[in-house]
This record gives sequence, structure tokens and C-alpha cells, in this order.
Amino acid sequence: MSKFFVTGALLTIMGSFILFPKTEGSDGKKPNQNTVITPLKDQIHFKREERNMSVAQLAQATGSTSLMIEKIEKGETIPSRELIVKMQEALKTDFILDGY
Repeated sequence: MSKFFVTGALLTIMGSFILFPKTEGSDGKKPNQNTVITPLKDQIHFKREERNMSVAQLAQATGSTSLMIEKIEKGETIPSRELIVKMQEALKTDFILDGY
């Protein structure tokens, strides 16, 4: 399966995500082929906790609500392209998706 980075190049067509590949991470390094790709919800949760941000702080930084961030982290909803980009900026990271 192909690995893709979410960098704002995300389109939604009839409910499906199309991601344009990025060959390098934000640190300029290529992803390790043995890297286990975790679901987006887990990456968001992990990065938020790694940055010592509360749900409320991430919500405020992205212009969203705490309820929306909680639903995303529980896998109950998929964030919009705009919200993904805002979360990447707030968390200073890129998210990696597999299988799209």
C-alpha cells in the first residue's frame, strides 16, 4: 500500500479522500518503510498529548470545539480538510495516512 502525508492536498470526491503523495516529512526525511501507520484519530491524540495540549486548547487553536476534537479522537467523525490542516499547524506535525 502507498503511504501519503496530509499536507493540505486533500480532496473529497463523493465521500472518498484523494491524497496527493508527499515524498518527505516536515523534517525533510523520507518515511521509514517499516513504519507502522496508525489511524488518523490516534495520530491526532498522540501528538496532542505529546505537545501537552488539552482537548480544549487544540479546539481553541483550530477554531473548533472540544466536542468535535473528542469525536475525531474517538473515531466518531472524520475532520474536514481545513480542520486537518489547522490541527497540523497547531500540533506542528504532518499526519501520515495509509491506503488512500
